[in-house]
Amino acid sequence: RPKMSTKLLLLLGLCMTWAEQSIAGRVNEGLNTCPLAFEISPCSCTYDEDLYEPDLYCPHIGSIEQLQEIFTTAHFPEKRFWRIRVSGAPLGDIPEDVFNDVAFDEIHLNACNITSVHPDAFSASKPNMDTWEMYSNKLTDSSFPWSTLGEYPKLWWVHVDHNDFTTFPTLSSEYLEDINLWKNPITYFGREQLSGAPNLRILNVSPYIESFSGDSFLDLTQLEEIHLSNNNIGDLGAGQITLNSEKFSYLYLQNCSIADIHPEAITGVMSTRLKVFLEHNHLTQLQEEVFRPLTDHMLDGWGELELEDNPLICDCNMYWLLSNQTLLDNVRTGTCDDGTPLKDVDISEWNC
Repeated sequence: RPKMSTKLLLLLGLCMTWAEQSIAGRVNEGLNTCPLAFEISPCSCTYDEDLYEPDLYCPHIGSIEQLQEIFTTAHFPEKRFWRIRVSGAPLGDIPEDVFNDVAFDEIHLNACNITSVHPDAFSASKPNMDTWEMYSNKLTDSSFPWSTLGEYPKLWWVHVDHNDFTTFPTLSSEYLEDINLWKNPITYFGREQLSGAPNLRILNVSPYIESFSGDSFLDLTQLEEIHLSNNNIGDLGAGQITLNSEKFSYLYLQNCSIADIHPEAITGVMSTRLKVFLEHNHLTQLQEEVFRPLTDHMLDGWGELELEDNPLICDCNMYWLLSNQTLLDNVRTGTCDDGTPLKDVDISEWNC
């Protein structure tokens, strides 16, 4: 076995020493960015070595006043943090500049009994904040600063599910990509509420929606996912879901009391990776004029049609699908009303 040269050994040693010093330097740098532990108790600060930013976790805050005091009295060597996480704290109203001059890229204040948020609650965070999460609080239509979203040039994620919003907000932000309003008692939305967020990719609003306008999604050219499961939408009429995005791929309509779908109910599909989720509805037939245009967008191996728990009657009206293995391969779940999986239906003796 050839021996390793002295020069190579020396080079490897120098590389290892440099790497060790680099890691040690990052660790020391991380320690120097955090405030002293006793100054921010009961919060704790750690350093993320991938993002090169500190992270603040406050699981035992007793009040909004205690949280404010930390940011008023403690010395913060680093003014920009990756995120702050608070949960289960009785915070109530979030006042102006609650974190003083300390900025966060992500703000997670969940299950904190938050009743209102001042429009300038996170002023220092506005330039770089990308995530705003406040689920399971007590926010209402008038107590959340929806009109300020456009003031955050990097804010793409807003999750405020499980609150008390009764009206879908009129969004106004060219940066917003993901809005989650799940478990808010909202019954309607339309184009007017969505058009101000042209780069929206993901919309999640359930389970109280009763209707929405057919042109709701026309201005959303980047839209990829619509989550409308567990709503009381009922049958889909002509023009009910009109899409205008080449990227659209996921349509979630599980448990929506759908028994009938008009042939022109879902239009504007362009992607060949379409996935439609229709489980737990009341469909008895898969009419070709309805589903053929959809399954034709599922032919590159990524498409998916989910039909579990629908009372499908497997007769000649479904021969177009059951006799076409290419189309049938995209039906991932679904059974006939007698329990036979769609993929196992024997059509050899059918005379259709």
